[in-house]
Amino acid sequence: MVREQRQNSELSKPVAEGSSVNEGAFCYIKPGSAVRGEIPGCGMRPGTVFGPEDKPGYKVCHFVREFVHTKVGVVPRLMAYLKWRDRLGNALARLGLAGDWYKVVPGLYSVGFPDEHAPVIVTANFKLTFDKLRVALSGIDAWLLVVDTMDVNVWCATGKGLFSSQSLVQAVRDAQLSELVKHRTVLVPQYAAVSVSAHDIREQCGFDVEFGPLRPEDLQAYFENGRKATPEMRTVSYDLKERAALLPIGLMMLTTPALLMAFFALVISGIGPDLFSWSVAASRWLKTLAAMGTGIFSGAVVMPLWLQTVPGVRFSTKGMVTGILFALPLCIWLLQSCTAVEVLALGIQTVVVSSYASLTLTGVAPFTSPSGVEKELKTALPLHIGGLLLAGALWVAARFIA
Repeated sequence: MVREQRQNSELSKPVAEGSSVNEGAFCYIKPGSAVRGEIPGCGMRPGTVFGPEDKPGYKVCHFVREFVHTKVGVVPRLMAYLKWRDRLGNALARLGLAGDWYKVVPGLYSVGFPDEHAPVIVTANFKLTFDKLRVALSGIDAWLLVVDTMDVNVWCATGKGLFSSQSLVQAVRDAQLSELVKHRTVLVPQYAAVSVSAHDIREQCGFDVEFGPLRPEDLQAYFENGRKATPEMRTVSYDLKERAALLPIGLMMLTTPALLMAFFALVISGIGPDLFSWSVAASRWLKTLAAMGTGIFSGAVVMPLWLQTVPGVRFSTKGMVTGILFALPLCIWLLQSCTAVEVLALGIQTVVVSSYASLTLTGVAPFTSPSGVEKELKTALPLHIGGLLLAGALWVAARFIA
């Protein structure tokens, strides 16, 4: 991460690798900016020699192209494209495996060659959000003001109070924006409108708030349109592509519950008149896994993709509907090798798992609210627990009835 970060600058032209340039008040230095040459008496050419931006114990981020020096400090200039490390990290983030480390240091950055008239675009310090924005700004000269949202994206940070008027005011002051640019406007993502007060920002730090488009990829058209947003830029979408992008993390969130359910299913599958049988447990356990897998596929994959066509308002209800649709053919197939009570137990398990899998996706949908999610959890979770207990009881009772 770049540690020399909460400072500013103005940009200019790129410099050749291993060199630095001074132009009046500006100095543009690439990381490792030292002249290459032969080592005296050795005849060998060294690699990149450490430059003035390299500090002991600090590491320059791979997405930093060079550094810009001005009277207010140093600002890293970003690459407007992704490297393999970025793509790998983003893939892990979508799987929920990136962890708390997937963030960038808050502060001021730049893309292109911004000057004192360039726009200041505000974003969160979640690396996935940060990457989408810098790629979307390819060809645009702008300053990026990154607010410390504790590695949470803009939408979730607003709901948690991390992306707020107070945090934005603090970021503006830390970056010394009033000395960096001549205008007094910051471009804030529209998702932050629920937690950022334009009046408070103007009163506390003298900057006006302009709410930009919802999606970073619309910024090019937004600037070309004279910084005027079209209705499409203001409309929250949740189309098939966006829903499909959330499938991996939805499945990963089910890993721990699925493993726990599989373990308990193995334990109760062997209970019977003979107390416990491992051979019986193994054969019956496979059937519970089939029911669980069907429920997960129905609720975590099919329901999100069919979201707009499945009846119901709540996600848990929609998951129950798709669960019933998939449980019916599964139960018909299981009738060949299971008793009616066992089939009933497996059918209930499939529907409950499907409903629960769909419920876990409420927090990542752009049109749900924290209060709505909390209300649905309080209503649906007791029903899920009761349904699983009923399915488990029927599954155990089936061996005694047989």
